[in-house]
Amino acid sequence: MKPVYFPFTYTSGDMINLINQYVGSFTIYQPVAGNAPGPVEQAVSAGKIDVSVPVKGDEEKIIEAAARSKDWGLVHQGHMDAFKAMSGQEFYNETFVAEIRTEIAGQKSPPPEAEPMLMARLFLYLAQEFDMKQTELDIDLKASEFNREKMLSELRGDTDSRRPTDEHYVFEDLGEYQTANRILSWLRLSAAEKETCPVFITTSRAVFEHVLEFVPRSDIVQIFDPVPADPTFQAAFQNYSAELIKSSHPADVAPPSLAPFMPEEAGIMLTVAVLPVKSPADLLDRLLSENSDTSPSSASNGHMVVNLLEATSPAAGLNRALQ
Repeated sequence: MKPVYFPFTYTSGDMINLINQYVGSFTIYQPVAGNAPGPVEQAVSAGKIDVSVPVKGDEEKIIEAAARSKDWGLVHQGHMDAFKAMSGQEFYNETFVAEIRTEIAGQKSPPPEAEPMLMARLFLYLAQEFDMKQTELDIDLKASEFNREKMLSELRGDTDSRRPTDEHYVFEDLGEYQTANRILSWLRLSAAEKETCPVFITTSRAVFEHVLEFVPRSDIVQIFDPVPADPTFQAAFQNYSAELIKSSHPADVAPPSLAPFMPEEAGIMLTVAVLPVKSPADLLDRLLSENSDTSPSSASNGHMVVNLLEATSPAAGLNRALQ
C-alpha cells in the first residue's frame, strides 16, 4: 500500500529521495497528463515513485487557457506572488470561470458537471507552477546565503567555525499558500481515481493541521520521533497503516517498535493521524459540508490515515532535502 503525496502534484528530486528514505515509495498525482515536472519524471524512471493521472483530456487546452488568462499573467509576476494572495473567491469567481470556459471549449461551454473538475485541474496546474518556481527561488536564496557566509568566514580567516547555512535558513511551507483550495482541488482530482488509496503522506504542517481542524473526530494516534530510515520499519509501518484503516478503535492499534536510531536520523519526525472517513471522496464531502460534524464517533466502514513527515529542527531533514 503506497501512500499518496498530498495535496501537491510537484516536489523536488531531493525531497522525493528523503520521503523514500523514511517512508518508502509513494504515488503522486498529476492534473494534466504528459506534463509531469522534470524531477517527477526522473523519479518515475528510477522506480522511486508512481505517477497517476486520475482525469485525462483537454490537456493542451487547459495549458493554453492558463497561459492566456489574466490571472495566469499576474501569477507569473513577482515570483507568482499573486498566487499567494489570491483568495478562493477570486479564483472561483464567475468572470474567471466564464473566461476559462471560453478558452477550453471555444464559444461552447462544457457541461455544468464538468466545471468543478476542470477548475480543480486548472488550479492544481497553477499551484504546480508556483511550487516549482518557489522551490527554485528557495534553492537560489539558500545558495546565496551560503556563499555570503562562506565569503565572510574566509575574510575573517575563520572557516572552521562557520555556521552551516541550514542552521538559520528555513524553507517555506508551500502548503501555507492557498491551503483550503489546494486540498479541495486535490481531493476532487483524487476522488476521480478508480482505486483510491486511504493513506496520505504530506510534508506540510499547514495542510496537516487544516485537515485535523476541519474534520471533527480526527485524532493523532502516534508520533515517531525520530522516525528511522529503515526498510524493516517501512514494512511494519505499512502493516500498521492497514490496521488503522480497518480498526474500529485505531488508538488501540499497536504501533511498530522503534530500534535505536542513528545520529543522522535525529530531527525527522512522522506524525500519524486517523480521519473518520473512508475515502478521498468522503473527505471532500466532509470539507465541503456546511455541517461537517455529522459522522458517527467511530467509522465502522473504515478510516483514512494522514501522515506528516517533517523536520523538528532547521538543520535537519526537509531542509537537507533541498541542498
